[in-house]
Amino acid sequence: GKESWKLKKIQRKIELKKALVAKQPKKEISVLLKDPLVRKEWGLEKTQVVDAWLKYSQGNSNIVVAVIDTGIDVYHPDLKNNIWKNSKEIPGNRIDDDKNGFVDDIYGWNFVQNNNKVHDTHGHGTHIAGIIGAEGGNGIGVSGVAPHVSLMALKYYDPNDDGHNNLENTVRAIEYAVKNGANIINYSAGGLEGNAKEKRAIQMAEAKGVLFVAAAGNEKSNVDKTGYYPASYGLSNILSVTASNVSDQVLTSSNWGKKSVHTAAPGMRILSTLPGSSYGLMTGTSQATAFATGAAVLVMDYYDMKSPAEIIKRLTMTGEKKDSLEQKTSRSRRLNISRALAMRGLKMNSMDEIVDDKGKNFFSGKDITQQNMPLAKDLSDISQVGEALRISNKKEASSVSSTKKNSARRSPPHGRRPSSKEESKTISVLKRWFWQFSSE
Repeated sequence: GKESWKLKKIQRKIELKKALVAKQPKKEISVLLKDPLVRKEWGLEKTQVVDAWLKYSQGNSNIVVAVIDTGIDVYHPDLKNNIWKNSKEIPGNRIDDDKNGFVDDIYGWNFVQNNNKVHDTHGHGTHIAGIIGAEGGNGIGVSGVAPHVSLMALKYYDPNDDGHNNLENTVRAIEYAVKNGANIINYSAGGLEGNAKEKRAIQMAEAKGVLFVAAAGNEKSNVDKTGYYPASYGLSNILSVTASNVSDQVLTSSNWGKKSVHTAAPGMRILSTLPGSSYGLMTGTSQATAFATGAAVLVMDYYDMKSPAEIIKRLTMTGEKKDSLEQKTSRSRRLNISRALAMRGLKMNSMDEIVDDKGKNFFSGKDITQQNMPLAKDLSDISQVGEALRISNKKEASSVSSTKKNSARRSPPHGRRPSSKEESKTISVLKRWFWQFSSE
């Protein structure tokens, strides 16, 4: 039919990478703030997440986030305890116990191969899952923005597809998420053309009160003019996010838009989980989107807030206003999670200060715990990553490992595109193997 013809005409680009494997350093990094690499996660400091954890919320396992991506390593030690489990399904009995049309969908569904094997063979989805909800305080690796959450694994992306099936899989994954109890959908992908079936699926999520957090994309474009979908559909439940660096500037690879993009969030060389009990760095609006999703979990939990529009408003209005984001996001702001959670019974004045009813300044924006989280001056410079993992008294060991970047490049295939632009060196903290990603 007409709709099918439209689907076939839509193509998406994708920028994926190859994985190289190397041995793990002999020494583990000692625990700091329980999780060894928390202080290396510059985005957590920038958005004042630690302050939010201490004062307001660390998330809630009752909040389900559907990660529509390349799959998730559900056995990763930093993720396994935060993976959503379908309590209505009996594992391994090959029966659709809950009558939802999917057999043994314990952790979610693989829409590429149409089975329950949601494992991540690329790495993008596991990286996104870690930013949103890597387990906090378990003494290993990193912590997600929401240390307590349930992550539903929905695998939509097929690297060998021409774009048509990836779009169809996206629609099916959205429908699954809505029908199976997701509160938030994270979609760190997109393309330059919209589609009626996709929009209807997100409208179904809108009607059910499901927040849809979408990447603004990596086309180096003003999406007020060009559009990037699904972020640009303009629905009340879509939160559109672009990526910023440590200086609060939109990445040169990222899209922007005064009318179309709600907020910026950290997206440059973000450390998170990778398949195989490992950790690494990725860059792009994908990573920024995951930050915003994690923030939405904390807001939803702390305020017991269900309305996507209200969550979007709170995250958008309470961000830190930056001159560098003028004309880049709707309110020239970058995500500040602590400020978003500090607003209970308070308001913002014309100076963007959080005040009580009498106008008394309430929130200084300072976090004394940050002195325990030393960071390199600019972690966008990969050469300073090692320094970020060292402390002056030398009581803790640190290690940075890398392999040479594969410089070979080719034209990217078509397909729904996970919005991560580049990956660089990896940081390892467990006595296992780690992955190094390099651009194709």
